[in-house]
Amino acid sequence: MTLADLQSWYRQGYPFFRTAHIGNVNLSTIILGKLGFPLTLHEDIPGDFPGYMPAFLKLKGKTYCLFPDSNRNTPLLSGLNLSLVPETIRNHCNYHTSIDLHLNTLKQIVPRVETWATYLTSNIEVVTRCLEALLKTQPAALFTAYITEDGRKYIFRSADTGIFIFERDDEQIKITYDVILDICLRYLDFLQILAQGKQVAPVAGLIMSVPFNLVLSIVIPQTNLTHHTNITFHFCGERMFHYMLQEPNESEYNQKIVAALYASILKAIPDLRQDIRLIFVPTTNIADLAPTPKDIDVSQYDCIENPTLNRAITTLAEDNRNLRLFSFTAL
Repeated sequence: MTLADLQSWYRQGYPFFRTAHIGNVNLSTIILGKLGFPLTLHEDIPGDFPGYMPAFLKLKGKTYCLFPDSNRNTPLLSGLNLSLVPETIRNHCNYHTSIDLHLNTLKQIVPRVETWATYLTSNIEVVTRCLEALLKTQPAALFTAYITEDGRKYIFRSADTGIFIFERDDEQIKITYDVILDICLRYLDFLQILAQGKQVAPVAGLIMSVPFNLVLSIVIPQTNLTHHTNITFHFCGERMFHYMLQEPNESEYNQKIVAALYASILKAIPDLRQDIRLIFVPTTNIADLAPTPKDIDVSQYDCIENPTLNRAITTLAEDNRNLRLFSFTAL
């Protein structure tokens, strides 16, 4: 299939997702955004993935630390000192949190971008129904971590006998099922307020698992009359391609979890389609279109700082809509 094919299907109402993360998005994501595909940015960055680095700003192959003494993969950063921002970018910045900064600078060069929390809160009734159903049937597959009010992350360990257990070093946090839904919904609301650039007191929250997020991307469009289809498309980066399609044990496990979660939700929302298809489109060769040195990791800040580059990428994206891409069906 080609980029033009995918654009046509998107315009016909098929749901498409490019779920990147808060930070310095890569060139493939920028090109997809310029072609009109919606971008959703996850607030959490799992593990030690070096690509997005929300505590930094990438420009002309250099990185500028904007939040000193912070972990590079901590996205909920506040107190940005604008004097640390390169002068050519500074006039474009009125932001003081990492989410606000990276999200709103990206909005200057692509038409459709929002955070994942904003997308979920705009469909909160469906999200709530899914959570209520899965807390009864598949609780261990819902969350990967618990985040305290001061930003410490506790990794999920188990969900037995009505209690979720999260661990950090030798410390445990136990949370009963009856408060999980409230914690989850309050945290989503907190994140979407941050994305609006507003000041808000931090709250504790839960990080949803990849399979659960994928299931929500299948369920939510079906509840929207303009997207009532059994097919969902995901543009996937290298890491998602690995854990959903490439690595045999991990991908098989994740696909089974997605299928099991969807089967449970079907019982709670019987109007959903039973014959679903989840199609992944790897983005690895899309960046080869752009006229940039291959050893420089171009971000949204390069496009803002260099309008000529920005226009060139926009033109090339449109001129190369016949680029052929591979696709893989996971379900």
